[in-house]
Amino acid sequence: MVNILTDSYKEEIRGRGLDNPNGLIELWTSKSNETYSIVLTMVTGQSCLISHGTDWEVVPVIGQQTND
Repeated sequence: MVNILTDSYKEEIRGRGLDNPNGLIELWTSKSNETYSIVLTMVTGQSCLISHGTDWEVVPVIGQQTND
């Protein structure tokens, strides 16, 4: 799955978190945020594409300074 995300969609991993107790959720986006994918990887090593779409938007944290 990593090869498909990196080669076909030019996505890179941007974040991850535990989906207790059995898995790891990963967020992948392209550098230009044109596409995104959300992947669940189980402790067995099996991965499942949960969601895939376009026009991902990074939302700043409330109270965080921006460079604009």
